[in-house]
Amino acid sequence: MTPAWIAALAAVACGPAQSGEGEYLLAPLTVRAVEPLEWLLGTRVTLTGTGFVGSAVGTMTATIQGRSGGRDVAVRVDVGADAPDRAGFLVTAALLPHLPVDGDPLAGTLVVERTGPRGVSASASIPITVRVVSRLEPAVQALTPVQVYPGEEVTVAGGGFLLPGEGTLDETGNARAGTTWLRLSGRVSGDEPGDVRDLAVPLTATDRHRATFRLTPDLMGLVPFEFEGSAEVRNVFSGETGSLEVVGNRLDGVTFRMGKTRLTGLAPAVVRRGQDLVFHGNGFLPADGAMGTITFVAFTGTLTGPDGAVTQHGQADPIVFVPDTVEGNTLAHLVLRTLVGPDRRPAGLGSRRATLTGLFTPHVVFRDRVTAGDGLQATLEVGRQVQVVWVRFLPTFEDGLDTFGLRAASEAVKERAVAVCTGDYQGVSVEFRTTRPDDFVEYLTVEVMASDPNDAGLLGLDNSFGKDVGNLVLDELVGGYNARSDRAGFYPYGGVFVESFQFFSPRLAQGIATEFASETFDTVFAPVMPALGGDPARADEVGAGGARGAAVAEAVRVLGNLIGDTISHEVGHALGLAAVEGDFHDPGDNPGYIMDAGVFRPFEERAQMPGASPRVFAPYDQAYLEEILPLD
Repeated sequence: MTPAWIAALAAVACGPAQSGEGEYLLAPLTVRAVEPLEWLLGTRVTLTGTGFVGSAVGTMTATIQGRSGGRDVAVRVDVGADAPDRAGFLVTAALLPHLPVDGDPLAGTLVVERTGPRGVSASASIPITVRVVSRLEPAVQALTPVQVYPGEEVTVAGGGFLLPGEGTLDETGNARAGTTWLRLSGRVSGDEPGDVRDLAVPLTATDRHRATFRLTPDLMGLVPFEFEGSAEVRNVFSGETGSLEVVGNRLDGVTFRMGKTRLTGLAPAVVRRGQDLVFHGNGFLPADGAMGTITFVAFTGTLTGPDGAVTQHGQADPIVFVPDTVEGNTLAHLVLRTLVGPDRRPAGLGSRRATLTGLFTPHVVFRDRVTAGDGLQATLEVGRQVQVVWVRFLPTFEDGLDTFGLRAASEAVKERAVAVCTGDYQGVSVEFRTTRPDDFVEYLTVEVMASDPNDAGLLGLDNSFGKDVGNLVLDELVGGYNARSDRAGFYPYGGVFVESFQFFSPRLAQGIATEFASETFDTVFAPVMPALGGDPARADEVGAGGARGAAVAEAVRVLGNLIGDTISHEVGHALGLAAVEGDFHDPGDNPGYIMDAGVFRPFEERAQMPGASPRVFAPYDQAYLEEILPLD
């Protein structure tokens, strides 16, 4: 990005001034703050305000005019926007000669000018005072907290800390990268013999006065101890010609009390397959191969199954939970997943209901050492499996409704489609939702869109590869592009394709699939479908009375039924139907069977027209669903 930093020169600012109101479609341009107030080579300076634009919309420049030690300074640079309320710049070696480096502060005015569409311009100004230096002297004032646990983030308060990317120039003009280091010197004591520690750690600064580091086990170990000693900070600039150190102050009386890893809570109280089980506590360490760390939780106690059978788990055979991720050092996340049993069905914890009552003990591993923490007596309920289905109506879905003249009835069509799916899977543990689930990590997604990307006139397609017998995979995607299916010679794009339903029209399906066409389709949609001479439904006609309202309602019902029927069919594929070995559809032509092949599923049946065979799962399909996803 071009140097936007001049726009960010340090602000001591009071209220901004501005001119150039009324720019087309752009917010008023204001400059409210600039930070940091001290610059050196590589400083990333941030300007906050409103009305900033990127290069695709317009251009921005900044002019700084002021004085430093009796010298006039005037610099003009380009400004780059990160967001409408943030702009930034980088202090480069080319800019430093134009600034009073290591001189008196530069005090003056920063003026940002914006040129937007059609050349319309605006400007905003703010008073600034900035100090430009070749290096900074750091200072340490305090380290917190005093009570720490393995992996704890320690905050260092002080000043003069180097921000990421900052450095200095050596005598020949070459750049030296800078880092602020903290040196801890003192004695540790605790469960094991104490010794003297003298170690240095790099700090990560969030601003000039705050920096952090983590107490990883390679610094002071895992066992409980107390540290008493001193802290010293220094800014180290390294380059090809060697290193330069700027030593700060020394702070005595620094104390840490390292506690054991501990578990303080579990959530949720009832967890199901595909959900996030969260362990709360302190001192958790992430899985890190280079560091040699990992965390696991061992359960000892009783496991009660759905039939009431009780199994004891002791120290010799605990149930072990290994988190997928660790957040900070206080939260450990584990998505409850099952194993694959000998019968190729989900097995293990999460495959059936269970109650765990006993002691959950966290353990942290560092290289070849395992340290047990303080455990928690608790009860964890493992609930029945639930297959959550996110019916994702893509933006093009609305375009597909235009084909049927039902864009104004979008919500009603969606509600009807989901109601059909819910009714089809009544009696088994399947939930349909129209918003992205936030209580499950793994769920099935079915995308509903306008047209078939395969250009094959398909009504819908489960494009996942193979047949998932037993529903071993919860988080399949019926939609998007599947490369594996493509390589195998199958249609690669999946989903439900709304515009394809017009092929049931005798007038519109000529040369495509006339054998599936139905005069009933034209009768239902003729009042609203433009291609059949109808007038698209208006919003005030949805749910209204009278002949027109009844015609719109019937079109909504039928299109919702067609979409819902197709979703149910594709979800059935994703769950492993048909429940016939090696087959994806029910054999033959069976009136009303949802998993019959498409050629055996006429429009009247799909649309649930009067007199058509009721739509049902085949008895063996229903039995399979009740086996893999029972309600109890």
